[in-house]
Amino acid sequence: MEAAALARLSLPGVGVGGGGGGGGGGVAFPVSRGRLLAVKEKKKQQLHAPISASTSASASASASASASASASASAGNEEALRYDSKVETLLDSVKWDNKGLVVAIAQNVDTGAILMQGFANREALATTILSRKATFFSRSRSSLWTKGETSKNFINVLDIFLDCDRDSIIYLGKPDGPTCHTGAETCYYSSVHDQLEGPKPNQDWLAATTLQSLEATISRRKEEIEEAQNRKPSWTKKLLLDKELLCSKRGGWRTRSDTA
Repeated sequence: MEAAALARLSLPGVGVGGGGGGGGGGVAFPVSRGRLLAVKEKKKQQLHAPISASTSASASASASASASASASASAGNEEALRYDSKVETLLDSVKWDNKGLVVAIAQNVDTGAILMQGFANREALATTILSRKATFFSRSRSSLWTKGETSKNFINVLDIFLDCDRDSIIYLGKPDGPTCHTGAETCYYSSVHDQLEGPKPNQDWLAATTLQSLEATISRRKEEIEEAQNRKPSWTKKLLLDKELLCSKRGGWRTRSDTA
């Protein structure tokens, strides 16, 4: 039957009987199977066309991002290889002893104080370079150890120095806390002078730089100002008490320094 070959399809905005009357909603009307298939195919193309374009654009963007990431990773790998090559060259230049060790000294970058001394092998030095944490080789345990791995008082290495013979190194860095297991700032707090001649009152023989000693002297003089007002002050005290004198001398020091 011809009726059996008919189907019903709802299309939006189509008037009944082919007249121009525009209905607001969808209107059902009979249509042949060929027309039905043509409409279905057209709707299919309309539905899939933007999806295919979007998918194509997305795939293109993904491929571009992937290529960029690959190029970046390749550049990063090349840089890492160059850095590793430099590290290997540096390690080869160190004069390791017959046990593969060198003396490794840790120094406070702010105060100049010598914090501790240990030994480092090739792996310990390489680990320090990469991790920026002072790492040593334990001769008693025959293994690496990083200062602070137990106490959390790490020494954060800012730079590493080799001596002129390249058989000892200095880790120059900032400690997170006391370095010595006794709780002292540095392991070098026992003065031979004190043991031989007796300690001086209020004397702290902490190993320090000239600038640190000068700073400590100025601090002590400042504390003594209130304690000895009736005594003749030292030259440093005079400078601390008279700001105008201090400023005038600072100008003179700067002038002499500039012309030196």
